[in-house]
Amino acid sequence: MAQVRRVCVSEARRILGGDPALAEDAAQEALIRIWRSAASCASPGTPQAWMRCIARREALRLLARQREGVAGGRADEVVAPGAVDAERLAIRQAVARLEESDRIVLFMRYWHDLSQVQIAQRLGVPEGTAKVRLHRARKALQRELGDAP
Repeated sequence: MAQVRRVCVSEARRILGGDPALAEDAAQEALIRIWRSAASCASPGTPQAWMRCIARREALRLLARQREGVAGGRADEVVAPGAVDAERLAIRQAVARLEESDRIVLFMRYWHDLSQVQIAQRLGVPEGTAKVRLHRARKALQRELGDAP
């Protein structure tokens, strides 16, 4: 169980940044979900990707609640309710403008939670090629979002 907790905390920190208390909260919620839905794991022999996905979703839920002011954020930090929807729409539009190959590799990594090795296997390319494609796709998305030069 300690290893599962470490996986959850690690994934939550990746999403939430430097606040260890928030990461611990998200990891705790993820552990509860993992325990309750263990029978639904599609790959019980190798559940790490499934656990990371649950931890990531819990971290994103906590982040959304915090942005909406439900998690006790300060009044000047509260994001307007429509701002989250506008942000999601902007991301969807930016992804839609990407090349199909970039969309595919991003989808494989972030929707299906595949590792670079798994992406390489699915695409039938060397691991280094998958790594470069993923890097280029991330940069293209940043450009589309206006976050990079």
